[in-house]
Amino acid sequence: MLYSGVSQETQAQSGIALITDHKWTSQITNYSFVNDCVITVCLKTNRGHITMIGIYALEEGREEEMRHFYKQLQKEVNKYSKSDSLIISGDLSARVGNQPIPNVVGTFGEDCINRNGQTLREFLSFTDLKITNTFFRKKEIHKHTWSARGSKSIIEYIMVNKD
Repeated sequence: MLYSGVSQETQAQSGIALITDHKWTSQITNYSFVNDCVITVCLKTNRGHITMIGIYALEEGREEEMRHFYKQLQKEVNKYSKSDSLIISGDLSARVGNQPIPNVVGTFGEDCINRNGQTLREFLSFTDLKITNTFFRKKEIHKHTWSARGSKSIIEYIMVNKD
């Protein structure tokens, strides 16, 4: 497990971890603890390199921090080689809806969208990435990643390069 965040003695407000199976440990060529919301790992496989970026975005309504988060994420996306595979995964506190954007957002998201979801849709439209969760039909029990007081949401996503 690779972890980036606050120390164990501090009450956690943010942090991100990537966990890999032990058989992949020797395949890690580099990793970076960018900050307490972004971590990157690069793996060498027999098909090429895979860059994984783990993310934890802030909750809705923190626009200045969210702008900074997306600037940092864009810097990390710009670092990966276009010949590699890119996987971004994590909690974005975003609800992207189900109105499709060709090769970016599919029709199998949830009905609603929030401000973080709109920001994510815009970011992905310009970065050649797509939200895989929204392109596949799922059983209702597997669809939602967060629930409280009877309300369910999809706020965690897996995004990949389109190739």
